[in-house]
Amino acid sequence: MDHQKATAALERLAIERYGKHELAPADTKSWLVSHQGKKGGNYWFTVTWSYPGILNVGGDIGEITLTHYNAMDTWVNAASWVHRGDYDYLLGKSNLRPEFDSDATFDALVEDLVREAKYSLIERRNALREWRADMRAENEPRMPEPWEAPDEYGPFWIDKPEPLRCVFTPAYDWMPALNQDQEAKTHWPGRDTVKVEAPEGWEGWLRLYNAVGECWNKPDEIFDAKGRRSLLDTLRGRLDDRDGAVDLCVNLGGGDFYGSYGWSHHAINMIAALHRWAALVVAGDEHRVAKARAEALAEHRMHAAMFDRRMPRHGYRDIYDYAPGVMPLVPVLFPREAA
Repeated sequence: MDHQKATAALERLAIERYGKHELAPADTKSWLVSHQGKKGGNYWFTVTWSYPGILNVGGDIGEITLTHYNAMDTWVNAASWVHRGDYDYLLGKSNLRPEFDSDATFDALVEDLVREAKYSLIERRNALREWRADMRAENEPRMPEPWEAPDEYGPFWIDKPEPLRCVFTPAYDWMPALNQDQEAKTHWPGRDTVKVEAPEGWEGWLRLYNAVGECWNKPDEIFDAKGRRSLLDTLRGRLDDRDGAVDLCVNLGGGDFYGSYGWSHHAINMIAALHRWAALVVAGDEHRVAKARAEALAEHRMHAAMFDRRMPRHGYRDIYDYAPGVMPLVPVLFPREAA
């Protein structure tokens, strides 16, 4: 908005929106919280409650604003609400927002990668165990049968389970298949004429390799512990930049994960200060008296409303003017029952 439009909007709002506003008595209350109750010092702060439910904190520890019109309609309720409130819930009602947490994001990504590959490794270990057992059972010492030729007697070989490896295939159907020599010389990424597929459970590691791996390495390094550590070290460095980290998380998580977010140390420190303020206020006599008075007034209003509901809409006004809401049982009103 340029200067001319801003000036015109300012004049219009001052007349149309705020032209009839007047000063009104403000319902507010403030506290100063400091070391040993003295003015000044380190980590001092002020807490100001204002109607209809706004709590402002400012001072040497920073600033924060909490807003809740129902829970903090009075300063008594505000102190009680903050005193028993969880930090995550309180911060959710504040002007602060969670920040990107690179460490938590890294842990979440690694947890997914390890969980997916774990079952693949377990299945391969079980397959190798069964293969060894079959080999021992098939090649245990035995006497040949009379009709067997000498060359038919062991050792017998059972095919060993295939090792974990990535499979290269041509990028297009019209291309010829790759032989072993071509696969051995193929590096990924960097070739647009081939595509690579990982075994079940290793798709996430292959996506990580395509995102942060070096072009001169083979994708089979995802099956090597040293290669995986190198990929994870590179991944940790890529998560320092928030914007780049979000894009990387989308590529690795399939579009459903945008990184982990958490509250900063400053936000937690502000809630710790508010908890201390609330504890001091709740433990004071002023809060106890004000709370008892509010509870008594609320009970009085409840009973008054209950009595008003019992009053009839028409007639007999002069009979229960002395006690509104109570209908006396007198013979004048119920002659048959009284007789």
